[in-house]
Amino acid sequence: MLVSCSSDSDGPAATQGAPTTTVGTATDVSNSTAAADSTTTPPSSIDEAADQAAAEGALLQLSDFEPGWSEVASTDDASQASVKAAIAECVGSDQDSALKFGGAVAETGTITSPDGDQIVEEMVTFAPTVAAATERMAALAAPEFALCIQPIYEQWISDAMSDSGGTLEQVTIGKLNVTPVGDSTVAYRITVTAAKGGRTQDLFVDLVVIQVGRVLASPGFQSKNTPFSIDDTEKYVALAASRLPAP
Repeated sequence: MLVSCSSDSDGPAATQGAPTTTVGTATDVSNSTAAADSTTTPPSSIDEAADQAAAEGALLQLSDFEPGWSEVASTDDASQASVKAAIAECVGSDQDSALKFGGAVAETGTITSPDGDQIVEEMVTFAPTVAAATERMAALAAPEFALCIQPIYEQWISDAMSDSGGTLEQVTIGKLNVTPVGDSTVAYRITVTAAKGGRTQDLFVDLVVIQVGRVLASPGFQSKNTPFSIDDTEKYVALAASRLPAP
């Protein structure tokens, strides 16, 4: 879960926090390539064990990063889980995440840079059909999605910052230009501006959702003070896409 809302420092820290499917002010969305083939896979033919193994095998690994990076298990507290479920409702899902479908799902831990200023996390999920995955991508890219989650997200961060003695100043989203991969790609850059102890600090989150057939992968990149390098973002997005099973 990316984007923290409280810490013992003078601003928001690069630690576990907000749901991975997260956007702020409704503005633009990223590149979206041609929609996936509308051919569906009958749910009765799905091998759930094979899907789960494929999801786990597709994840980014700690070994993909430079020496000194570390990984710990990610966990949700009650407020994080509640926010993720509310965001899922914004795409018409009753799951506990907007990227889940009730089938195979795998997640990395929280992969952190040596200085603690950068975090990478990823989720890989299987939809029951290509059509369902394509529909979910359209919902994630739609302006209505950002409008729906805006108050959810701002309220959650504001409450968390208040609990730690800080204040939320602004949450914004803008188009993130990454090279499209897979069948469809949606990407956002979220900027959280917060104040604490007389200091204002920005936290940047790049969230990318990739579709290949009925599989969605969502690598997320968080950086404190300055945005995650676009070259690094594109490197890991391409790697994540290359590991997704072909339709």
